[in-house]
Amino acid sequence: MTALANVDLFSAGPPGAPELIEHHAGERLPICRATVQQAEMVDRIVLFMPSPGSEVTLASLAAAIAAEPAGTIGVLVRDGGEGQIAVEIRRDQEPRAFPIAAATAVMRASWGWEESRTIHVSVNAIAQAIAPRYTRDGWAAIATDAV
Repeated sequence: MTALANVDLFSAGPPGAPELIEHHAGERLPICRATVQQAEMVDRIVLFMPSPGSEVTLASLAAAIAAEPAGTIGVLVRDGGEGQIAVEIRRDQEPRAFPIAAATAVMRASWGWEESRTIHVSVNAIAQAIAPRYTRDGWAAIATDAV
């Protein structure tokens, strides 16, 4: 069975630019908030995107994640090159790997940072192949077998 999710992205940044937050180490991090809906299940996700080589860790983002609405999943996005990306989440959130991968792939595709038809997302080493698609109803993410 193919997994399908509708993905809505939100940014408080200026049109066409991501929102930035100040990390305690002085780095300004782009962030993107998303809701991912599969049937009746809705996940709130916030994606943090440090610069390549940054020393930002998921633990160092605890205060920023805690400032989000209750239940929001914090995701640290690491660039992995064309068609591939790695993200870090808390271990107890690994059962939500598909919606996390869906939000990450849709963000990359919708912001024009990724042109691959299928994006391979590693969520704490859990492989997910996601095909982000824009439809008349908005962005959707489809899990594919191309892992």
